[in-house]
Amino acid sequence: MILGWGLLTSAYGTLLAISPVGAIRSYDRTGLILVRTISLIILAAILFEVNTLTYMPSLSHMTESACVFLDGTIKCSSTSTYLIIFIMSLALIIMQLGAEGATGTLTSRISGEVFLVMLTNLVAITYVLVAIDWLVTVVAWELFNLSLYLLVSMHRTAHSQEISLSSSVKYFLLSAYTTTFLLLSIALLYGLTGTTSYDGLIMIVQTGELSLWPFYLMMFTFLFKLGAAPLHSWAPDLYDSLPPYITLWLLVVPKTAVLFLLLQLAPALSGALVITGESLGLEGMDGSVLQGTIYNLFLLFGVSSMVIGSIGLSSQWRMRRFLAYSSIANLGFILTVIESAPVTYYYITIYMITTLIVFMIILSISVENGINIDRIDQLSGLHTRNPGLAYALAICFFSLAGTPPLIGFYPKLAVITMLLNNANYAVLIVLVIASVLSACNYLSVIITIHLDKPTYYEELKISYRNALMISVGIGLIIVGGVYESTNVLGVYPFIG
Repeated sequence: MILGWGLLTSAYGTLLAISPVGAIRSYDRTGLILVRTISLIILAAILFEVNTLTYMPSLSHMTESACVFLDGTIKCSSTSTYLIIFIMSLALIIMQLGAEGATGTLTSRISGEVFLVMLTNLVAITYVLVAIDWLVTVVAWELFNLSLYLLVSMHRTAHSQEISLSSSVKYFLLSAYTTTFLLLSIALLYGLTGTTSYDGLIMIVQTGELSLWPFYLMMFTFLFKLGAAPLHSWAPDLYDSLPPYITLWLLVVPKTAVLFLLLQLAPALSGALVITGESLGLEGMDGSVLQGTIYNLFLLFGVSSMVIGSIGLSSQWRMRRFLAYSSIANLGFILTVIESAPVTYYYITIYMITTLIVFMIILSISVENGINIDRIDQLSGLHTRNPGLAYALAICFFSLAGTPPLIGFYPKLAVITMLLNNANYAVLIVLVIASVLSACNYLSVIITIHLDKPTYYEELKISYRNALMISVGIGLIIVGGVYESTNVLGVYPFIG
């Protein structure tokens, strides 16, 4: 673990020091060399992380290994190592998609400095996930935010420069504003507990009374960064104003990191809520009821996200806005079961992989054919221009809709099972209605792809490398779904 993210940090500093500014900004093969070098660095970091798992307890038990250093501010565990490996793997695939953008027809839109900023963002994410002290978390969080600010301001689409600029400024101002709530919550926690350590906080909240307000402020920051409704207004505008490649990074990597951070903080949040009965005037209520207080907050945002996301899908005709509302709707599913780490990990993994494949197809069409897929109607008649890509997109959208036996059905089945076990019937009804509405919207895109007449009839071509990557992804969706269908009765032993 130390070698893994330490390598990322040192390699980033080296690249930043030796790369001439003019070379980074040029759109020749320097960008390709840079993205290949960064990809090798990430691959080496992944191998180091995998190697550390051999010295840690089994991941199946989610037990924490005792590897604490830097004066108790950093903790390496089997769980955090697995999460970092997953995020680095997503980043590595995205880097490979960007390699062709550095030399292909989208050369003028992906410069070498973009990849350096993405590496900065990845370094910050690794520190966020292994930190067990609020001071380290704040520093890593600021680096995480600053790299995202740079990323969204470096490239804007040409369809409306004013909209692109306004959405970037909106994201910067709102994100900076909500970060102050995180700083305020940490200051309040330090004033109430006298410690900035996660472990110290957990020990204190399990033995004494603690106010809920710092945790509410903290959740406000994280839910905004996730784009959960009703804090979602920035997301569709921002995603639509950016090139597809940068939108893919924002949709996949930062959101995954913030969700994983929420799960890392779950023990502290749970402990705080169990002991706050007197401060809320709820003496005599047991811990399980009080723990429902914070869960109800996530349920509220989860239900709002499902409703707004599914309704928002029906009125979208721009592709990236459509996928933005799709992410909001799926985030709602995740928030309703965030109390169960295994189900949440499972849903995040399947959803992010499927979204990655969708963007992989869109980017393949854009880079290799010089067509920017901004609108859904640009995919009209894709079946006649490239049947393979049309079927691949259809499979991805059917999976996002939760259609069996594809792999996307089983995370939704896990969510439904948990809600039934928790007797959250009202939330379950909303979930079913939102799922049906979302499925209809996904189906409309599939109809556009396969039944509408194409605007152009030229054949769309993609490289063998991209075709192989897409085929592997579609194979995972199909084979994974078939495998889960054969084990549907025993695939969720963690749901009780």
